[in-house]
Amino acid sequence: MDPEDPRFVMSFDIHASGNDTQQQLALAFFTKYGFVVFRDVFTESECAKTVDAMWSYAEQSSPGFLRAEPSTWSKYQSSGKYGLSLRGPSFDPVLVNNRQNEKLAAGLALVL
Repeated sequence: MDPEDPRFVMSFDIHASGNDTQQQLALAFFTKYGFVVFRDVFTESECAKTVDAMWSYAEQSSPGFLRAEPSTWSKYQSSGKYGLSLRGPSFDPVLVNNRQNEKLAAGLALVL
């Protein structure tokens, strides 16, 4: 268990000030296991807005689908990929902002 964040077995702070060791450890973990968890990339508020944007997309694209009514969830029609089950990329402002997040970009740059 990660002593700094018990939600994960191991997680890393991509922006640990002046701490190249965190980045080296994260990259080594990614190289060994093929994935890495960077904590605190998004704030709680950003996460809540993202969840809302995804639910809103599902409700708008699938008539009869309602997030608050699990009995309607079978009405959701997936039309593609890109993490939101739509045919092309989403240009929802919240999701566009997510893709431009400085911490997310730093994490991707590190592993790529």
